[in-house]
Amino acid sequence: VQTGVGRTGKFFCYEHYGIEPDVFTIAKALGNGVPIGAIAGKRKYMKYFTPGSHASTFGGNFLSSSAGCVVIEIIKEKNLIENAYKMGNYLKEKLSEINWIKRIKGMGLLIGIETERFNSFELCDILIEKKILTVPAGEKVLRFLPPLIVTKNEIDHLINTLKSI
Repeated sequence: VQTGVGRTGKFFCYEHYGIEPDVFTIAKALGNGVPIGAIAGKRKYMKYFTPGSHASTFGGNFLSSSAGCVVIEIIKEKNLIENAYKMGNYLKEKLSEINWIKRIKGMGLLIGIETERFNSFELCDILIEKKILTVPAGEKVLRFLPPLIVTKNEIDHLINTLKSI
């Protein structure tokens, strides 16, 4: 759910690994804020998911379905997957310049930083005070999920803010 629709620099995360899943789910980013959930898979497995046998609270309605189609169109038109890939690499490169970051994890614009110097909950609070929204992913890991439209200037602002802490 979190790794799909371009977040990792590919439309689906599994594409990074040269595999093809039998069945997978899509949600959240597909609707760009409009609630939606979907399931996709190989025909031979999808026959088991007949109408009404498996459901999403937000699946199958016209508004959500229309929003999902528009989101996919815009992602393609604006090359947002390519941007996620490029900006994700740029973000990891810039994060590696900060000496108190022990480890950088993730791909595309789904990045976690591990630190022994700070508690991630406290670091999150500090960043929120500085108008940067992020979330902890454990006691020592902070997660960054910038939008697919993020720019180098915005990443530089984040990096400068982290360096000032």
